Amino acid sequence: MVRDIGDYKPSEVTVAATPDAAWLNLYQRDVPVDVLTAVVDGEVAFGELEGAAVGRVAITDAPDGTRWAGLSAVRVSETERRKGL
Repeated sequence: MVRDIGDYKPSEVTVAATPDAAWLNLYQRDVPVDVLTAVVDGEVAFGELEGAAVGRVAITDAPDGTRWAGLSAVRVSETERRKGL
């Protein structure tokens, strides 16, 4: 996906090892925290964009040493959609 960023101003993203109450509230799915934090042979982190969006990233290493980042549990608040976050 490609987009012209023009006069884009970066937003503040907070990152944590586990989802907090605000993250879970914005995610709006009934998934146990132990499931959200589970990852095999890697690291997991949870990001929140100023109360507007959340996401989960799992970072793992491939057998050849390449690092991969997989995004999941991404949700944008309905009031913040289509604003170019």
